[in-house]
Amino acid sequence: MSNLAGKLVTATWRDLAVLAYEADSGALQQRLPRGLSLDLWQGKCLVSLVGLRFLNSKVLGIPLPFFGSYPEVNFRFYVRRDAGQELRHGVVFIRQVVPHRLTALTARLIYHEQFAAMKLSCSAGINSGEAPAGGSSLPRVEYGWSGHGGEGHMAVWDLQPPALPQPDSIEEFVTQRHWGYGAQPDGSTLEYRVSRPTWEVSQARQSALGSTGEPWFGAEFDHALRGTPICALYAQGSEASIHRGVKLRQ
Repeated sequence: MSNLAGKLVTATWRDLAVLAYEADSGALQQRLPRGLSLDLWQGKCLVSLVGLRFLNSKVLGIPLPFFGSYPEVNFRFYVRRDAGQELRHGVVFIRQVVPHRLTALTARLIYHEQFAAMKLSCSAGINSGEAPAGGSSLPRVEYGWSGHGGEGHMAVWDLQPPALPQPDSIEEFVTQRHWGYGAQPDGSTLEYRVSRPTWEVSQARQSALGSTGEPWFGAEFDHALRGTPICALYAQGSEASIHRGVKLRQ
């Protein structure tokens, strides 16, 4: 089944910090929308925590006053779908945190996904030129969230020079995802396309993740997120478009 629906949301995505962890397949199978399979990297199920900045967001080409630029932190896992002539590699979101209640409500109504509104912050230096030999001129990227009796943060730093991901590398597996999927209230699966160029990524030699209070990304994943990430990455980002969703016919 093709997905040629028009663009719904356009924005510039910047300063993406990514922490990927190995997770229990059973916990992910319970969250798997119909028609999809878990996508494995070297036989492992992965989840990722991603912080990014949305800039100049538009819905159907219309700018969003006061809500067009904001940070987001999301928690996802990796899936694939056999679409006949094409094997589509995508993600399913477990939780998405945004700073505005209106943004969270609108996204829940459109995609029926687990959006939550919390206080968010982003601290990121801007890389304005070529990275010097041996490292990046961007020293540290950090996202923080707080609310509902808890708080947390994630950070990457000590970055290697950016490069396009190598084929079959974990960098390619984690970042080159051009499809999103979500389970719908009627039991169907929504599929939507994400259009953007291939990003150069920087491996982070050091990273951090910490939180207090309620495990906001799911108690069943708390053990995995307390471990050492399989990879820690940074991507400067690009313009991106999220297309209108199409319900899959089973």
